[in-house]
Amino acid sequence: MVSILYDNYENIKNAFNQFPRLESERFHLKEFREEDFNNIYEVFSDDEIMRFSGINVVEPFRQAKNYMNIISLMYKKKQGIRWAIYDKTNNSFVGDIGLFNINEKDSSAEIGYLITKGYWKKGVGTECSKEVINFAINNLNIEKILAIIDKDNIPSIKLIKKLEFKMEYEFTQLNFNRIRKSYYMFSFKNNKLH
Repeated sequence: MVSILYDNYENIKNAFNQFPRLESERFHLKEFREEDFNNIYEVFSDDEIMRFSGINVVEPFRQAKNYMNIISLMYKKKQGIRWAIYDKTNNSFVGDIGLFNINEKDSSAEIGYLITKGYWKKGVGTECSKEVINFAINNLNIEKILAIIDKDNIPSIKLIKKLEFKMEYEFTQLNFNRIRKSYYMFSFKNNKLH
């Protein structure tokens, strides 16, 4: 058990030495830069995109700045990795995706994503999630990936089920803005690592 914990710690530590750049058939997943702020600000300014994010946006500029800071801090503390998604054909910002609450002790992490409306229903979430899941399994030795999804977010529920996540339970909690919401907890267990 000690050597497994050490291996997980070393793999996680190494993944944070240099930002891991990923790519799928159609998209680049790369580190956020200051230049990405305007893209995040546009996302935070769109109520439809943010509807199921768990964030009630009241000050898009301030909250987008805070989000960018959290992304940076999460990476520095080795607690998460968030990628900016760019379309390979036209270099357009598509959204973001990432792993957070990375826990080397129980080999788990959560996955989350935000996709711009122009790319909805085009398979972005599925394609990019596959890359992030493969990275988590192959580079971080993550054995369990969690996804917490708003009960009313039917497209995300369909996406996560397509990726073979299984629903574990439903729960209710206060979101970031102290609004009571119902969520589903899904998990993906990597049987290859056992």
